[in-house]
Amino acid sequence: MRYRSWTIALLLAGACVGIQARAETVVTELQSKAETYPGHEYRDASGRAIDYFREGRKDAAWNVLQPAIVYCDERKSDERMRYYSVADKTEEEEFRSETPAGTSLVFVDMACPHAYKSAAFLAVESKEYERAFALLDRAQAIAPHWPQPLAERGYLVGQLGDNRRALELYRHALALVEKYPRSGHLKGLVLRGIGYQLIETGDLEGAQRAYRDSLKAEPDNALAQRELEFIRGQREATASGK
Repeated sequence: MRYRSWTIALLLAGACVGIQARAETVVTELQSKAETYPGHEYRDASGRAIDYFREGRKDAAWNVLQPAIVYCDERKSDERMRYYSVADKTEEEEFRSETPAGTSLVFVDMACPHAYKSAAFLAVESKEYERAFALLDRAQAIAPHWPQPLAERGYLVGQLGDNRRALELYRHALALVEKYPRSGHLKGLVLRGIGYQLIETGDLEGAQRAYRDSLKAEPDNALAQRELEFIRGQREATASGK
């Protein structure tokens, strides 16, 4: 496997916006009334956890996420009741239309899927891959319209050697990005994931398209530019018979 040109920290912590002093800063329509939503009190847990991780305080990162994880785990869906998180009213209306009649729906703040995602990042860093997959499952179950758990699963699956399955996951994530406007900020990240997996499967032309498309979403992204340089280098080496 070619040495990956970005780190798992950048992808799983949210490379679309970068690891900032405060992670999880994407604002959704439903955040305007955050104080009224169940679970809103855990909104800053993911950001604080990533801050602690960057400082080398892994135990503190886990500890700050734990209350949020416990709270979210207690909201377990069953045949009669479904807990869910969405970014805006349009997503909510679609979610309700897809839910079987007779099922009670209970909205939970996006703090829950964000907390699961951040915990998955910490699990991967500890090489607890099964735990990471389980956490991503929980994030996706409660927020099925959110592309990021799929993208992160794609990254992890690719790292474990199944590049074709990883590509499928990234493409599914891209479909969600293009369908739901509130996830538009993830487009560059997802396209870079697609590009990388296409290189791994030998499709340099497809990878080039993916990286060029990613630059339309994030024109100055240095990673995409470096990957395009890598592709050019590969083609030149092939042409020269090296």
